[in-house]
Amino acid sequence: MPFPFQRPDARPLTGGLIAAAILFSPFAAQAGPFAGLGGAWSGSGVISSNDGRSERLRCHGQYSVSDGGSSLSLQLNCASDSYHFDASSGVVVGSGGEITGNWSESGTNATGAVNARATPGLIVAKIAGPGFTADMRIATTGKHQRVQITPSGTQIKSVSVEMSRT
Repeated sequence: MPFPFQRPDARPLTGGLIAAAILFSPFAAQAGPFAGLGGAWSGSGVISSNDGRSERLRCHGQYSVSDGGSSLSLQLNCASDSYHFDASSGVVVGSGGEITGNWSESGTNATGAVNARATPGLIVAKIAGPGFTADMRIATTGKHQRVQITPSGTQIKSVSVEMSRT
């Protein structure tokens, strides 16, 4: 049986995966946190609902890095058997190390903000949009990332995705 997503409750998935994609980052002391991130990425994971159901999720993205690795823009496509979205985003690293930016999803006209802090190998973020918030942790090892997203106030319990640069 397909996973019963309703578009308004799927916004944390959209915002969370966009934020995750824009925050994937192998840290390098001599460059910005997005250095080495440019190119094509893909991966898969699981989205779980509060009623115990889960569904496989597939993602593909194209990342463009500039300003020595301190600025990132992307196009991201993710789909499960019952949900699909196309998103774009841009983020920058501020002088104090904070990561800020915005995202949008074309199918639902949803928009939101990303605010995060990074340490080598780990990014902890808060994403927000109309009617939702989500916490996110991104662990990076080499060219692989594991993203955990925990939304609040939706039917989605969690999202877990692993991506690699292709």
